[in-house]
Amino acid sequence: MREVESLKDRELAEDRRRYRRHTGIPAVVEVAGATWTVVDVSLGGFGARTTEVLPRVGDRVSGEIVGTERGEAFRIWFDGRVVRVDPGNHFVGVQFVDLPDAAFDRLMHVLAVLEEEWISRIERLDRQKRMAELRRSLVRTAGGMALVVGAAVALALILSP
Repeated sequence: MREVESLKDRELAEDRRRYRRHTGIPAVVEVAGATWTVVDVSLGGFGARTTEVLPRVGDRVSGEIVGTERGEAFRIWFDGRVVRVDPGNHFVGVQFVDLPDAAFDRLMHVLAVLEEEWISRIERLDRQKRMAELRRSLVRTAGGMALVVGAAVALALILSP
């Protein structure tokens, strides 16, 4: 029952979010000499894992999100507030505070590129799935036709004088 409640809570949290979270971002966060690994990021903030000393909820943090997008390096400066800490998973959730326009624009661009890549991967997988279904259908059809042709040949041989 605990797991079901957890999933329900997670869905409710997603409904409350203003911005869609993007996962699988090839980036790290540099904060006060420490490096955190980005788990997810949105226009409202990010989640990261760290083996460093965890901040406390409510702490202000400043730093840079550093990563690559289409092979190009990017650095996005931010000022934020810690809104979640999960010591068991070494997880920190940070909400952006007063993100400068240039940083917001750069982040929007990075997320748009990631969204395009995600859609492209989904479309590619969908095409591969459709092609596999077509191949299976053709094999079934060819097998059925071979059975019919074989039966017709056998019948012709039986009925021929």
